[in-house]
Amino acid sequence: MTDTLKNADKIARQEIEEMDWFILEREEVQTIDNESIEDDKKEYYEQALIDKTVFVFYTYPEL
Repeated sequence: MTDTLKNADKIARQEIEEMDWFILEREEVQTIDNESIEDDKKEYYEQALIDKTVFVFYTYPEL
C-alpha cells in the first residue's frame, strides 16, 4: 500500500512488467474512497482493501 499516486504508479508498473505486459499508455489515475467509487467497480476497491493491490486488465482484439 502507498500514500501517493506517484508511488502507486511505480508499484503498478513494476508489477505489470513482471507479468510480461507492456504498458502503452495510462488512461487515468485518481484517488478514490468508498463514497467516490462507482458501483460497478466497488468489488475492486474492496479487494484492494484486503490485498493492498488490485489490477484490472481490459483487453481488446488487435484491429
